[in-house]
Amino acid sequence: MHSKAGQPHDFIISWTVARSLTPEMGGHFYLSKYGVRVEGAPDTVVVWNPAYWHGTSLQEISPLLGEVGELHQSGLAICTPARFGALLD
Repeated sequence: MHSKAGQPHDFIISWTVARSLTPEMGGHFYLSKYGVRVEGAPDTVVVWNPAYWHGTSLQEISPLLGEVGELHQSGLAICTPARFGALLD
């Protein structure tokens, strides 16, 4: 069975491994269907159905201060491309 988002699995897993930003600096995960905000923090795992509206807020990083090239957050997302589903049919 394929999800409405076009991938062959019902869920995506995202793991924020490291994060140097404070919570006030944004970059939080939102799941609109349920009105949920997961505050950005190191060693945080989020699992959601990609068919539901979701996204992240902007991080408060100023390009004028030269902060854009710095690593402020790193992690891993586990998801499957939509084209892979054709191999499972």
